[in-house]
Amino acid sequence: MTPSVSAAGRFAAPISRLGVAACAAFLCVGLGACAAGSEREPKAPEAEADPGDGQVGAPGDTLPPDEGRGEEPADDVPDTGEAPGEAPGTEDPGEEPDEEPDEDEDPPLPPGADLEGRAAERAAAEHLERAEAALRGDTRDVARAMDEAREALTVDEANLRAMLILAWAHYIEDNYDMAEQILDAAGERTAAQDHPRYHFIAGLVYDATDRAERAERAYERAVELAPGYGNALLNLGVHYLENRRYPEAIRVYERLTRGLDDERPAAWTNLGSAYRGRASELEGPRGDPDRRAEYLRRAEQAYERALSRDSDYAPAYYNLGILYLDADPFPGEDGDLETLERLRRADEYFDNYQRTAGADADRAEEQASAVSDLIEREERRIEREERRRERERRREERQ
Repeated sequence: MTPSVSAAGRFAAPISRLGVAACAAFLCVGLGACAAGSEREPKAPEAEADPGDGQVGAPGDTLPPDEGRGEEPADDVPDTGEAPGEAPGTEDPGEEPDEEPDEDEDPPLPPGADLEGRAAERAAAEHLERAEAALRGDTRDVARAMDEAREALTVDEANLRAMLILAWAHYIEDNYDMAEQILDAAGERTAAQDHPRYHFIAGLVYDATDRAERAERAYERAVELAPGYGNALLNLGVHYLENRRYPEAIRVYERLTRGLDDERPAAWTNLGSAYRGRASELEGPRGDPDRRAEYLRRAEQAYERALSRDSDYAPAYYNLGILYLDADPFPGEDGDLETLERLRRADEYFDNYQRTAGADADRAEEQASAVSDLIEREERRIEREERRRERERRREERQ
């Protein structure tokens, strides 16, 4: 857990064919953003990624999934850190009661606990609306949100919405153990197993605690229950990318960007990475050059689409650089690009990446140095070839 878009580097892989180290640290939403890139957001497993930001891998190299992993649940809110069912005390612990309660009398109920039926439902809903409102906008009042969620649980101790808010809040605060305890309690006391957000948050927690297989299953279940759950799709695709399951990643991200019109840069960057990875599988003597070329063009278009949504989206620049650096040959308008032209394009995109706010300075310097060396090597090769041709031309003239 992207990339996105927030973008989350867990993923780093060498570009095997070129012998150049390439990695990207952009992950998905909620888990990457990616990176997406969130990469992920507010913290996610990014997008960004290498075959795409929040993306994963392509031939030879694997970038982290972009923001791409999902973000926070649509209405979920961070909580205060207390477990569901806890309610703030109503008495000052330092004060003594005026008189001892009669042993035959029931103890006093906390405010709201004596409400019944629809009145209790309305009271809980009002608390939860205030909790969620506290988490909207640029500044979040997490403490207020948690207080309101706890108040809702005072009225309805098995309120799933309140429990998910608290679990989400603990996740945001890196309190993964408590988040998981709350989710376990919700699973035992409510219809949580049929609630897509329950599985999405569980996926985030599993991602954060390095249980990738369980995270993938959780996202799959969330999407199964809610086929249009964008953040769950984003994060699920990251797992497919990481495992080089490119056809599945393509289906997920095409569904997200085309079927659901998701215009997040992390989603398009991850789609580009899925295409790039698929192209890598079509290389070699037994490959399909025409299909490979088509997937490379689609990858380029997807990365450019991400930049059309956000011209400062670092993972898209980085992955375009990787695309041109690693894909040899690269299809042009009239045949394959010359090697020097391909490398110069890669250099240009890495340079753009280096100038963006979200760039990793060390990674940018590493790639810039690697591409510069390859360009110099190719220029020397071209010079030798030109001298050889000139010698042959003169030899033919003498004859």
